[in-house]
Amino acid sequence: MRRRRATTHLIRSQLTDENGQPVTFATPGAPTLDERRRYALAVQRATTPTPLTPEQQAEVDAIHRRNLELFPHRYNADDYRPRPRREPFPHLLS
Repeated sequence: MRRRRATTHLIRSQLTDENGQPVTFATPGAPTLDERRRYALAVQRATTPTPLTPEQQAEVDAIHRRNLELFPHRYNADDYRPRPRREPFPHLLS
């Protein structure tokens, strides 16, 4: 089995152009970093939901309050009481 030279990655990661910018090896026709960044921001803008109106937020708060009353163990860690510890194999202790 042939081994690769350990310096290959180090040399590539240190390559810079005449302006001191790192050299990237991109597929021809691939989007540039700026295009990728602009696309990601456009996707983020398109998929971020609008903020709730005060009426909608009041409804959500009421639902959370009701769920807190119905299911306190899901909301409050202080209500959780761990089970008493059992011996793993009580029949082997005698």
